[in-house]
Amino acid sequence: MNKVKMKVNPRIIEHLGSDLITSAAVAVVELIKNSIDAHSKRVNIQFFDGIGQIEKNDKMLVPLDDDMFFLLKEKVAGSNILLIEDIGIGMNAVQLQEGYLNIGTDIKYKDYENTNLGEKGIGRLAAQCLGKKLILETASSDDKQRKVIFIDWNALINSDKIDEFEIPYYELSKMAEAYTRIWIIDVKKDELINEPLQLGLFDDNKVTLSDDLRVATSFLISPYDKAVRNIEIAFYNNGVQICSGFDSELLNFAESVNVFEINNINGKIELNMSLNLTPQFIEKTHRSCIKPVSYFPKYRRKKEEYIQLFDRYKERYESSLNITISYEELVNKIKEKRKKEYSDIKNQEALEEFLIKQVEKEIDELVAILPIEGRAYNFKQDNAVGKIYVDYVKYLKRETHPNLEKYSLDDIQKFLSLYNGIKLYRNGYRIGALGNRDDDWIEMQQYRTSGQQFYRMNQSNTVGYVSINDPMQTNIREISSRLDVVQNDVAKIFKEVIITIFNYYFYDFNRAADDITKSILRDEGLLQDDAKKEVKRRKDENNKLLKENQRLLKEIKRTKEILLTKAVVIGDDVNISQKVYEKAIETLDSVDTQIKITQDELGKTKEVLDTAEAGLKEIQIEAFNNYKLMANGLITETMTHELHSIVNDPNMYNIESDFEVLKEFLYDTNIKLYNDNLLPIKDQSDLLLRKVEDIADLYNFLEKTFIKKNNYDEYACENVGAVVGEIERKLKKELSKNKITIIQKNLKTLWYMPKGVLLHVLYNLFTNSIYWIDIREKRALKEKKYCITNNEIVVEQKTESNIWVYDSGLGVLKKMEYILFDALQSGKENDGRGMGLYIVKKLLKSFNADIELLEETNEWGNRYIFSITVPKDCIR
Repeated sequence: MNKVKMKVNPRIIEHLGSDLITSAAVAVVELIKNSIDAHSKRVNIQFFDGIGQIEKNDKMLVPLDDDMFFLLKEKVAGSNILLIEDIGIGMNAVQLQEGYLNIGTDIKYKDYENTNLGEKGIGRLAAQCLGKKLILETASSDDKQRKVIFIDWNALINSDKIDEFEIPYYELSKMAEAYTRIWIIDVKKDELINEPLQLGLFDDNKVTLSDDLRVATSFLISPYDKAVRNIEIAFYNNGVQICSGFDSELLNFAESVNVFEINNINGKIELNMSLNLTPQFIEKTHRSCIKPVSYFPKYRRKKEEYIQLFDRYKERYESSLNITISYEELVNKIKEKRKKEYSDIKNQEALEEFLIKQVEKEIDELVAILPIEGRAYNFKQDNAVGKIYVDYVKYLKRETHPNLEKYSLDDIQKFLSLYNGIKLYRNGYRIGALGNRDDDWIEMQQYRTSGQQFYRMNQSNTVGYVSINDPMQTNIREISSRLDVVQNDVAKIFKEVIITIFNYYFYDFNRAADDITKSILRDEGLLQDDAKKEVKRRKDENNKLLKENQRLLKEIKRTKEILLTKAVVIGDDVNISQKVYEKAIETLDSVDTQIKITQDELGKTKEVLDTAEAGLKEIQIEAFNNYKLMANGLITETMTHELHSIVNDPNMYNIESDFEVLKEFLYDTNIKLYNDNLLPIKDQSDLLLRKVEDIADLYNFLEKTFIKKNNYDEYACENVGAVVGEIERKLKKELSKNKITIIQKNLKTLWYMPKGVLLHVLYNLFTNSIYWIDIREKRALKEKKYCITNNEIVVEQKTESNIWVYDSGLGVLKKMEYILFDALQSGKENDGRGMGLYIVKKLLKSFNADIELLEETNEWGNRYIFSITVPKDCIR
C-alpha cells in the first residue's frame, strides 16, 4: 500500500486571518480577548501616526526602552501603528513557541482556568488582518528576559514552506514582571477610528471609535456584571484618550425592565420572572387611550399625580407582574409547544406521556449551566413618548443621579442604534448575541411579525443580556462566526427555554401591564366618557343653545324696533332715552355672552365628534373581532349540530350489533384479523360514539343560553338553586371523577333576567372550579400543604341581589387578580383561551348586573370568591 502526505501551504495564514475575520473591529477584539485571557486587569489600545508619536507617549503600561524603540524605528518607517498592550501573565519561551507560533494550538483549550473568551487557537492571526508586519514582545514572571519576535506577513505567506520560514527572535532585558505588547505596523486607522480630516481645527476628543469597534469592545465584558467590570479597556490616539465603553447610565431611561432567573431549588429547576415598571408607563398608556391624541393635553395630569398613582397601585402591579414558574409548569409549557408539531398523531395520550418525559430529561440538562439570568431594558424612541420619559427620569432621579441632566432623547436613540438587542454572556464574558437585528437567535422578530406587536419584545428598542454559569466552557461554546452556539443537548434546551421566556412569558407580562394600567385609568376616571353618552349630552346642550339663540333673536328684533321708533334723528346725530339706551346695552351684553357660550359649546361638540371619529377605527377593530368570535361560534354550533344529527340517526344504534356479528365470524375463521384489525376499530368506534353523545348532550344544554329575540320576551324568572342543580346533573361525570360536592347555601331567590345567562355564568365558574381543584390535587401529591379533606364548590346567597361562588381549589393566581375579566387572559397556561370570564362579564353587564373577585384569600394566599350581583329590578 502506498501512502501520501498532507501539506499546508503558507497561504493558510491569510485564509485563517484576513479571510476568516470579517472586519478590522473583529480583529482588534480577538487580540483584546487574548489579553483578557491572560488575566490582565488593564488593556491599552493605542494608535500612532508614525514613530514620532511613540517617542513622546506617556500612556504605556510598561516603559519603552531604547532597544525596543530602535527596533521599532528600523521596522516602522513612516507607517501608522496600532499597539495592544496588557499586563497579564505574559508568555514564556514554551508558550510563545507552542501557544503563539503554533497555529490551531489546543494550549488554551487545555488550560480552562486561563481562558475566558477563546479556545480555538487562531485569534492571534487577527493581527495579519490589521497590518503588514507585527512585533511581539512578552515576558512572564518565570523569565529573566523578555522575548521579541518580528513577523512580516507577506514574506511568510509567500514562502515555500510554513514550518521552514524563519522568524527573527530577540531576547532583551525585562521592563516589567509580566506583560505582552503587540505592535501592528501599517495599520489602516480609518477602519477603526473616526478622525476629522483637519484635526488641528478641532478638540482632540472629537476623535471617536468606529461604531463596530465601540460596540464590540463594550460588550466583550458584561457591562451589567459588577464582578467583571474591574477590567479596564482604554483607547488612545497619539496619547489622547478616546471615549469608549457602554454608558450604563442610559439604562435609567428604560420604560420597563423584564427580569428572569432560573435556579436550582431543592433539586428542581424554578423560573422566577418580573416586569418592573416606571411611573411614566402610566402616562404613556394614558396618552395612547385618548383619541385623537391631540386632545391628550386636556386629560393629561401633572407628573406628581402619575407618580402618586403609580405608588398607590404598586401592590396591584407587583402581584400581577411577579411570578414563579414551577418545574412542572415549565415542562408543560414546552411540551404544549412541541405537541403542535405532532397534531397528526392518533394516540395523543401516549404522545403526551412521551413528550413530558422527553422535556423533563432535557430541562434537567440545564442544571449544568445554572444559574441563568437575564434582563431586557425596554425603551421608546419616538419623539413624543421619548421626551416624556426623559423628563420623568430627570425629575425622579435629580437627587440620586444629577448627571442624568446632560442626556437628551438623541443620546437615547444613538445608544439604542449601537447597543440594541440581547447579548449572551458566560460568567461575565460575551459569547455572542441572542436577539440582534442581524443575528436573532431568540426569534424576536419572527414572533413580532406573528401579530400583537404592541406587546412583543422589539430588538431595536431593547437592550439586555442573558447570562449563564459555565466557567469550564463544557456546555455552551460559540461557533467561529458567533452567530450561534455549538449544538448539543444543553444548548438546544437552553435556546428553547430562552425563546419561551422572551416570546411567551414576557409577552404575557407586557400585555398584562397594559391591561392593568388601563383598568386603573378607568377606575380613576381619567379616560374619555362613553362616546354615545357624550353625543347625547352634546345634542341636549345644542338644543338648549338653539332655544336660547331663538329667544335672543326675538330680543334683538324688539330692540331694533324700539330704536327705530324711539330714536330722534337730528342731522348726523341720533338721540335716544336713557331707558332705551340701557335696554339696547342689556341686549348687546346678552348677545356677547351667548356668542361666547355658543363658541364654547361648539368647541366641545367638535371635540366629541373628533373623538368619535378617532374611535371609529377601534370600533371597526372590535367589530372585526366580534365577527370572528361569531364566526367561531357559528362553526362550533354547526359542528355540534351536525354531530347531534348523527347521534339521532337510527342507524347509529345498529353499529354495536353489526360489530358483534363481525366479531363472531372473525373469531371463528381468522383470529389474527380479529385481534389486529377488528378490535382496534371497535375500540375507536366506541370512543367516538361516547364523545359524539357527550357533544350532543352539551349542544342541548347550551341551546338554553341563546337569546333568539332581542326583546323582553326572552327574559324569564331564573331559580338560582334550580340552575345550580341542572348544572350539577350535567357535570355529574366530571364531579364524580374528582370527588367534588356542590353545596347550596340559602339559595331561595328568583332573578328575572335573560334566559340562559345565569346558566352560562355558573357553568363557566363550575368548570373553572373543577380545573383548579384538579390542579391543587395534583400538587397535593408532592406537597402536603395542598392536602385537604373535602373537595367542594359552594354557591351561597348573601342578599336578595347577591350570591357568592367559591371552591376548595387553588384559587386565582396572583398574576391574574386584576386582569381576570380581560379578553385573552387565562391562568390555565395552555389549557385556556382566556375568553370565558370576559364573556361572562359582558353578559352580566348587558343588563347592569356584574361579577367581581373579592379580596378574601384562601389558605394558600389566593383570592377565590366570585360575587355576582344583579340590579334590584331583577329580584322577584
